[in-house]
Amino acid sequence: MTFTTRVLRPLPGFVSFLLVTSLVPAQERDLDAVQASIERAFVRSDPDELAPSLSRRLKIYLAVPSLGIDDAYYGADQSIMLLRRLLERRTTLRFIPGQGVRPARDAPAVVTARWVLRDEDGAERDLRISFTLAREGPRLAIARSAS
Repeated sequence: MTFTTRVLRPLPGFVSFLLVTSLVPAQERDLDAVQASIERAFVRSDPDELAPSLSRRLKIYLAVPSLGIDDAYYGADQSIMLLRRLLERRTTLRFIPGQGVRPARDAPAVVTARWVLRDEDGAERDLRISFTLAREGPRLAIARSAS
C-alpha cells in the first residue's frame, strides 16, 4: 500500500483536522468512536479524549491562527498541549457534529462539526470544524488541524 501526501489549504473560518485512516466496513465503528471522542474532547474541554486517536508515527499539522495556534507540524504530545491551551481559554457553548461522509475504500473520510464557543474575553465565536480521516495501520489517527 502506498500513501501520498498533499498539502490541503484551510478555508477561512474553518478548522480542519486530518485523521489518518481509510474506512472499510469493519472500521465504520472506529469512525463512530473517533467522532464520539472528538465531541467529548470539545464538550468537556479535554484534549486527552483525542489522545488515543493522535498519530504516534506522523507529525500532526496544526494551523489555527485565529485561535492562537501557529502553522506547523507537532508531535502528539505537543498537539495535546496546544489543544489544552486552546480549550482551557474557551468555553464550549455548543458542539454539533455533522454527518460523517464515508467515501470509497481508499479515499479519506470527512467528519464536520459546528463549534460555538466563548473566548476568555467573552466574545462568542461560531466555527465550522472538519476532520479528515485516512488510514494509519488498523486505527484512526489525527494528523491535521487547520482553520
